[in-house]
Amino acid sequence: MRFKNSVLNKLHSQDKKRISDLKKDKENLENETNTIASDALRKGSSVAGKYLSQKRIQKNERL
Repeated sequence: MRFKNSVLNKLHSQDKKRISDLKKDKENLENETNTIASDALRKGSSVAGKYLSQKRIQKNERL
């Protein structure tokens, strides 16, 4: 029984670490995407403007 609990605890901690890593990767990807969109908007891209305004709307809805 102890061994089983130990294995389950280890697996649970590994899952938590993977989830944490995935969240960090997602945040990094969003930051890179926002940076690229901002640069494109400065160069006159209408698609980038639509993307950034949609992000702003979503952010305001969450608040």
